[in-house]
Amino acid sequence: MGVYYSNTWRSQDFPFLSQFLYNGTSNSTNYVVYNQTLILNDQLEIDQAKLAGESLPYLTGTYISYLITSNAGLTATFTHMLLWNWDDIKTGWTWASPANMKRLFSGTGGKFWQKTESTEDRMARKLADPAIDPHYKLMLRNGYEETPMWWWGAVLAASFVVGLVCLYVMKSTLPWWGFVVATLLTTVFMLFFGAQMGKTPPP
Repeated sequence: MGVYYSNTWRSQDFPFLSQFLYNGTSNSTNYVVYNQTLILNDQLEIDQAKLAGESLPYLTGTYISYLITSNAGLTATFTHMLLWNWDDIKTGWTWASPANMKRLFSGTGGKFWQKTESTEDRMARKLADPAIDPHYKLMLRNGYEETPMWWWGAVLAASFVVGLVCLYVMKSTLPWWGFVVATLLTTVFMLFFGAQMGKTPPP
């Protein structure tokens, strides 16, 4: 409200709530949606010469406020988890310790998919572990079978391939390495937000 009524970022020249891009010729009585095709070349990339002939696109003030608060929320989540749940995060990332990584990529420990203990021993070890979630222990006692690791790997590989195919079939301007970076960032975000969701009681 304050951003709009203070006319910050020309907020009153655009609709109060909208996620569209608007032309700089817009005013409080005439909203002109930005025609993005006028500044793109045949490869769907921004043509600087065409952009110079058009006004720069504008976001509404309310949408800019949403983007700012959303990014602040992302930062707050990381900060909160690192300050208040450091021990939990540390425990969750023990698999990525240098010692485990060395064993994983060594000649003897690289085949992580091979079983190194019997099903009964693994069940007994998990049921005796005080750090394991009691709901998970109940599932183990009731005979729920875990999804094999190869299934998760297959889903990950298939999803990655489909994402890359869509990237080029739809003629996106995002390069393949940008897709990889975005996927890695999403993975890191998921670990923190998933942990926060798991530790936050429902309303």
